[in-house]
Amino acid sequence: MRGHARHRWTAAGAALLPLLGVWLGHTAEYVRVHGPAGLREELAGTVHGYMLPAGILLALLAAAAGVRCAQVWQELGRRLHIARDTLAHAWRGASGPVPVTPHPLPRSGPLRLSSVLLRLAPLQLALYVLQENLEACRAGLAAPGLGAIGGAHRAAPLVHLLVSACLTAVVVLLQRVLCRRGRAVLACQRLAGVLLAALHRSAAAPPPRPIWIASPRDRWTLHLLRRPPPAAQPAS
Repeated sequence: MRGHARHRWTAAGAALLPLLGVWLGHTAEYVRVHGPAGLREELAGTVHGYMLPAGILLALLAAAAGVRCAQVWQELGRRLHIARDTLAHAWRGASGPVPVTPHPLPRSGPLRLSSVLLRLAPLQLALYVLQENLEACRAGLAAPGLGAIGGAHRAAPLVHLLVSACLTAVVVLLQRVLCRRGRAVLACQRLAGVLLAALHRSAAAPPPRPIWIASPRDRWTLHLLRRPPPAAQPAS
């Protein structure tokens, strides 16, 4: 994956997570407080009339992110298959071009569940409070402020924390699985490159000239049994 495309998808995922978490947390909180009637009010009420279209849009974006992850997985699998074949040929001594090692992995380290959760959960809860205040203003009521997470909705922070923890776990798991496969690709490519480079160096070096060294048997046994050469006769 190219650098600018990788950063673009990373930024899109970072923006999608809190929005998706707010929608899921808002829906779960209303179902917890009002039961099935809360779900109907959430999806078809006048104040929450935007939630159904927003949910459809977020579902499509999440599906697009899932398709992109599947494409990256397949691309890494194709590179891993090629790298393993190249490594097998190099191990058997078959020469070929030295593979160019791409960079399928992000340069940053693996994501940590705690660090992502500490960023996502407060942002998601703040968006929920903002959402509740905007809904109150739309309905002609006084903005509750932080009262949106009090009273009947005093468990809303816990609900949003659980939702953000689930989303974070899915993202971290996907990132680690892709990174593990990417590291396998890089390891095979680097090892194949080392073997092929060694084969190229040995093929380019001139072969050494053979030097015959007589064995003791040739020097002392067969040599003594041979007839001496004829003596030179003086010219008449």
